[in-house]
Amino acid sequence: MVTIELRDMVRISDFDDEFDGIDRVCSYRPTAYYFIKQRNPAYDGVHFLRNGIFPLGLLERVEQYLKDNRIKYDVIDSRGPAQRLELSCKVLKLRPYQEKAVTEFNKKGIGILNATTGAGKTFLTLEIIRRFATPTIIYVPTKVLLYQWKNEVEKNLGIHCGIIGDGECVVCPVTVAMYQTVAKVIQDNAFTKYVVDEWSMEKDATELKGREDTIVSFMKGVSLSVMDECHTVAARTFIKATINTPSRYKLGLSATSLMRPDGANLAVIAGCGEVFMNITTSELIKDGYLSPLLVKIVSLDKMDKKLKDKELDGKAEYQRIKDEYVQGKDRNKYVVEETKKLLLEEKRTVLVLVTEIAHGRELRKLLEADLGRPVQFLFGQTSGKKRMKVIDELKSGNENLVISTSIFEYGLDIPRLDGLVIASPSKSMIKTIQRVGRILRIHDGKKNAKIVDFDDVNADYFREHFMERMIFYSGEPEFTLEYDGKRKDILALVHREKEVTQFLWEWERKKGRR
Repeated sequence: MVTIELRDMVRISDFDDEFDGIDRVCSYRPTAYYFIKQRNPAYDGVHFLRNGIFPLGLLERVEQYLKDNRIKYDVIDSRGPAQRLELSCKVLKLRPYQEKAVTEFNKKGIGILNATTGAGKTFLTLEIIRRFATPTIIYVPTKVLLYQWKNEVEKNLGIHCGIIGDGECVVCPVTVAMYQTVAKVIQDNAFTKYVVDEWSMEKDATELKGREDTIVSFMKGVSLSVMDECHTVAARTFIKATINTPSRYKLGLSATSLMRPDGANLAVIAGCGEVFMNITTSELIKDGYLSPLLVKIVSLDKMDKKLKDKELDGKAEYQRIKDEYVQGKDRNKYVVEETKKLLLEEKRTVLVLVTEIAHGRELRKLLEADLGRPVQFLFGQTSGKKRMKVIDELKSGNENLVISTSIFEYGLDIPRLDGLVIASPSKSMIKTIQRVGRILRIHDGKKNAKIVDFDDVNADYFREHFMERMIFYSGEPEFTLEYDGKRKDILALVHREKEVTQFLWEWERKKGRR
């Protein structure tokens, strides 16, 4: 009989005959697999079963494999009881779907809550922390979220919250920490050695010399780990932080948890467990928990500059032409005009999202010239304190316009925001969903939210990106679409691609469960 013992990790014994099958459900190949294998012929993907040990997040999947194959097994829980904290705060009042999520997590003790932005993941998590009343670490990927979580913990739980990141290292029974900061003190091991990072994260320059032992000691005593925006974290950084936090309870929070383009869905599951509940955008709009959304598509068919696929010859040439097109005078003119309409005619509080710092600076210069006043632009090097100051001004209504890079795509909680301009094209479904979520939270006097996106008709490659975003917009029954170009033509294209898209989404989900 196979024996499974629960400790910091899961130890499995007497499984020699089933090694290949169990190893298969604990492994994945990243999208860069064949490229890596060309450089390293011995590379065989990422295997989380090492010397009879695998991460706690994969336990459900291993048990399912054993059940499916009618293999008898026994589970021994050798973990000690979780330490208790004295929390005297009041019970937090939850919405019905939030209460259901808390109840489900209480039953399982591990898993991912896949809930759209604006569902109140932070608030319901605070109630989980209150009910479990145990030493807790909350992992976040950005400085904005670092301070946002700290403020929410202190406001709602009435306790001092520790902080690790953005130059700070103060440990308390409930502490919020940046993944990338904690990962600095963890050495690579058998679980992280072959994990590939295919995207970059916000830099954090926190100096940890002399404080490593404090962090490691705290991690060993943690009983509840919360992994916010778990889908956004570079895979190796995520694994180093989460798997090496030996907590009994693990909660992943995301709006798009198993849609990673790098093929590392299994890495998220290894650190957090399986998805235990889904809450969609349209469900919450229909029930009145999120604002109705208008999506205005501006056709750029009259732009002089054209960009065809034949011009894209190599990565460097692609970047040069992309910068020339996306940041060009013609396209920026449309972006500035649409921003001014939202701001001045519709009296909205507007977020303009860009992907390049140079683009943001150019748009700031153009908008400042037209508006006759300073315009805030936030990017990776902007300090956490400066970001929080701008956020506070937006929340209070003292500021109604900000330009930002991707640092504002995740976890931003400013209910007053009701206008969004997608200034830079992106085909990432994760980015699109996260961007939309920035403006859907309800607020007094807020009738609806509005997005302005651009159809790059004259740029073949970016037209494909637009079509990906359009498929998402048109797939949400509670979104209202407004297209100023050939509406019938574009919607006909979207209709024909929906079946393909549905197939791809299902394929991504299945790939995440291999």
